[in-house]
Amino acid sequence: MRMSRRLEQVRPSLTLEVDARAKQYRAEGKDVIGLAAGEPDFGPPPMVNVTAIEAIDNQLGRYTAVAGHPDLRREAAQAISNLNGFNYKSSDIVVSSGAKQSIFNVLYVLADPGDEVLILSPYWTSYPEMCRALALKPVVVPCTDDFGIDPEVLARHVTDRTRAIIINTPSNPSGRVLSRSELEGIGRVIVDKQIWAICDDIYGRLVFEGQEFVNLPMAVPELRDRSLIIYGMSKTFCMTGWRIGFVAGPQAVIKQISTIQSHSTSCANTIAQIAAAKALAETDDSFIASMVVAYEERARFVLGFLGEIEGLVCQKPQAAFYAFPDVSFWFGARLGDRLINTSLDLAAALLDEALIAVVPGEAFGAPKCLRISYSTSMSELERAADRFRDFFARLQR
Repeated sequence: MRMSRRLEQVRPSLTLEVDARAKQYRAEGKDVIGLAAGEPDFGPPPMVNVTAIEAIDNQLGRYTAVAGHPDLRREAAQAISNLNGFNYKSSDIVVSSGAKQSIFNVLYVLADPGDEVLILSPYWTSYPEMCRALALKPVVVPCTDDFGIDPEVLARHVTDRTRAIIINTPSNPSGRVLSRSELEGIGRVIVDKQIWAICDDIYGRLVFEGQEFVNLPMAVPELRDRSLIIYGMSKTFCMTGWRIGFVAGPQAVIKQISTIQSHSTSCANTIAQIAAAKALAETDDSFIASMVVAYEERARFVLGFLGEIEGLVCQKPQAAFYAFPDVSFWFGARLGDRLINTSLDLAAALLDEALIAVVPGEAFGAPKCLRISYSTSMSELERAADRFRDFFARLQR
């Protein structure tokens, strides 16, 4: 039976694939340490579960408007306004089933088949696959050695077919925070062109001490009316499985996003929306601040043990919960009869031989690297450190 040719262009998510293999090993009784999934190990704010249970008891789980529950749209508008300093209203927001759906909806509305979308490498694994699923052309722009962006390199990738640029800062997978001056450089390249900015700000509140969150329209206000802001509840509020994300932007675009969503998923989960609205309205800043302190402590620990291993080079994370070391020194090494030629080989060997789940850099357009998620406890990271040291000590170059 014939299926769509579009499927030939779209690859499965390597991050979810690695996570699935790790879960399979656990089901078999193996002691896998999971450093693959980008999922906080903290629970959501205390009022989330209580609010959801009350909403269920009061039989509030009916459809909302496609664009979202009015309370959540209001709170989302306020949260995004607080984050970037602009004034968004409820009517500027569409709530979706996670930030991933929000990005997909935005791409659907902004670009036609054959149009090009600029993606900075290393990138979140789903950006190019979303483009391909929509018959768009992902154009990967390589970053500098420290995961910054050279405006001249960016300019060379702009064509008459360029329709949008996706900017994720803080970055998954590198933990890099783009500076205001770097974003101004990006703005200079696109400000006089008909290019939309898609700002994935999902990690915007998880920046470490000494870092400043800035997105593109904050750095270049002229782009405010050409920017779509992506935000959600998964990372900052630890509500990953609740699947609530939102997009803020010009109302003409927001209206079309709502139209498209009305024919795909309709509204997001109503109970989750009600709980998310409560979380945004009542979560104390100390809840997020305590997580950031914990993530920064873990980042220091991970950098420490990676630095003890010959050949591993890792930029200091500036936000979120990812380390992204360059492991190419070990390409060509052997572990018994096993040859390590790529980060994919290395990730597979770490899982099979050391029972550590990480994600190969191929998933992010950076084949020399591995992504290590430290969204787990210090005790697990300490066990992982011992296994990393033992694993690399057994490799032969």
